[in-house]
Amino acid sequence: MQEEDWLDRMQWLPDFEAEGKEPTEGPKKVRRKRLRRPSSRTSSGGLAGLIGMLSPWQRFVLALLLFLNVALLGCMCLVMTGRAVPFSP
Repeated sequence: MQEEDWLDRMQWLPDFEAEGKEPTEGPKKVRRKRLRRPSSRTSSGGLAGLIGMLSPWQRFVLALLLFLNVALLGCMCLVMTGRAVPFSP
């Protein structure tokens, strides 16, 4: 991953910095800006943007863990329903 954490780019900042002072006028809606990291490519938001930022070995480990998770849950469902018997007497 890059120097900054991927969560840092999702932080919101107000347009003004009060530096400990309250606004003198009545309550207003605070406009917020999204921090953007300079990038050579446009990344889509959400999960696709997160996976696109991973290096190839990190994507492989994620895919491997997802596959093992699905395989284990599938085997557990088969054993619980009685369709597969792991240790037959």
